Amino acid sequence: MVLTLEQLKDAAADLPVRERAELAQFLVRTLDESEAANIFSGGIDAAAVKVRRKWMGEMGLSAEEVDESCRDDPPTSLDEELRQLQAVLWLKVNTPPSATMQAWATKY
Repeated sequence: MVLTLEQLKDAAADLPVRERAELAQFLVRTLDESEAANIFSGGIDAAAVKVRRKWMGEMGLSAEEVDESCRDDPPTSLDEELRQLQAVLWLKVNTPPSATMQAWATKY
């Protein structure tokens, strides 16, 4: 059975956050730099900026804070930005909700 690209996208959208992050990282890593540069207009740096915007947004930072980060310390490594995104998504999946944390807290 051969799946269409749209079917693959639909299936990927239903995956848990951690598995989607792993899949995204795998797909990007399978491209060599010249392929990635052709796909992401502006090259690897533009892709790294997109990934940084994603993980910083997941952390709850404002668009202004993300812009400032990209301006003051421009991302240059797609792999590093993907590691950051994966770490943020891992924390999001594995950190208990605040209500649970409050229930666990020792009251003084």
